[in-house]
Amino acid sequence: MAGDDTRVLVEQVGAVDVQRLGFEVFVPHEHELATGTDVTAASIFAQDRPGIERADAMLAILDGPSVDDGTACEIGMFHALMQSDPSKKGIVGLLTDMRGMRGESTGVNLFVQGAIEDAGRIVASIDEARDVLRAWRWTRPRGLVPPTISIPPSARRVA
Repeated sequence: MAGDDTRVLVEQVGAVDVQRLGFEVFVPHEHELATGTDVTAASIFAQDRPGIERADAMLAILDGPSVDDGTACEIGMFHALMQSDPSKKGIVGLLTDMRGMRGESTGVNLFVQGAIEDAGRIVASIDEARDVLRAWRWTRPRGLVPPTISIPPSARRVA
């Protein structure tokens, strides 16, 4: 099981590692989406949605007792965008939670899992995620701006 500190580390290392591949990375909670006293659902959505729309691929952190509801929504939004935009590469779900390795429930809703697997794959390490993203990077048409990866936040506490 992963705690909040582990999740933040995975997100930070994953973002840095993906940036080294030449991707621009959008991590919603790094853009002051959930700070301050004037934060509203509308303001968070207004800032997060364009990041998802600009992204060429998504790396979603799936660890925890269940997939974060915001992350699940973002996965669904990105999957829907892929249906009308062939430049979108896909979704990588990063699931490092030990429960899955022990045969326990991974906490990944089957619909969410289906959306990810329809558009990409679920991997068990940052290295695997990097390999998938690297392969997608090199399939991008030449002359276009660096691709953007959206890494949805995982803001829930896991014991």
